[in-house]
Amino acid sequence: DYLIEALDLPMWSDVRGAQCPCPRPVIHEGGQAYRYQWKVVVNAETDENGWQYAFAFTEGAVWLRALDTVHTWVRRRQHHGRCVGPVEEATQGMAEARTPDIRDPQAEHSAGLESGMGSGAQTVEKMLTENEQFRRYIQIYLSIRNDVDFVVGILEKHKNLITWRDETVTGIVVGLLLAVLALACVVPTRFVVAFFVGLTFYIGNLMGKTKRANRYRFLEELSVWSSSACGRELCWKGNDVCSALEEQGVTRLQLRDWCNRTFQTQLSLRSVDACKTLGELADVVVVASSCFEKTSRRYRAWHSDVYNNFIDHVPSDGTHHDAGSICYRAADPVSLPAVS
Repeated sequence: DYLIEALDLPMWSDVRGAQCPCPRPVIHEGGQAYRYQWKVVVNAETDENGWQYAFAFTEGAVWLRALDTVHTWVRRRQHHGRCVGPVEEATQGMAEARTPDIRDPQAEHSAGLESGMGSGAQTVEKMLTENEQFRRYIQIYLSIRNDVDFVVGILEKHKNLITWRDETVTGIVVGLLLAVLALACVVPTRFVVAFFVGLTFYIGNLMGKTKRANRYRFLEELSVWSSSACGRELCWKGNDVCSALEEQGVTRLQLRDWCNRTFQTQLSLRSVDACKTLGELADVVVVASSCFEKTSRRYRAWHSDVYNNFIDHVPSDGTHHDAGSICYRAADPVSLPAVS
């Protein structure tokens, strides 16, 4: 709707700029039907979703990998097809029945060269702009700063366990150390080491259960969706390669759009292409989505997580400079020097 006739390229065009049909899983050549696999070209000359941007569709246009809201008004994306072999007569009708219609607005974006207006067309995925790049740099900086602040806070809290920063906390720690010292004279050391090793494996097992449950949920929903799209029963496992979906007629672009729509993520084609197996894709989606329970529920009862609940009550050095903290210590009043 936003392409100007006789000025812009058609919705789908070949390398010469001539109009061509959209990518289809089955193409007839010389009376024989062949199955094709299509993939969006994503490389160093495109953004993370395969788009290139320019001012206009001209021969001398300079195509950029980032959107400039002032100097770029159109965009293009290349789809590369690979012939995987002839289609058997028994499955030819079924494959053609699943071929998307170009008039379907959902199918237009899932199928060589795709053109569109950079500022007016419906946004299918987030475009890489200069502001977006700046926002990502700021996000990385804030993430690093928060991680450093968290680690430093933990180190300060462990230091304050024995420095009498809080007399109650240090008194409890000293009492526990004396009890452990007395217990060490009775209990063999190998039992103590075995206890901590078992505790480590127990915590790892809880984290592994959560990860496996999230992966199973993703693969189960993927199986249901792909079975509906392909017209036959499919069941996927974590060690299945992502290319197996393409062999069933599901493109990477369709897979990415389904992940973003179902799990409320903003994955790019580059991040999806980097996944070799469906298990890796599931882990990427789980990390990026807020629809999964990624951490074990922590109850505030003291006996549910004794160590972390105790550490929460240990003040760090920063609490003495936080006016909202109970440990805040105002500076002692200082008299002004006498006026001469």
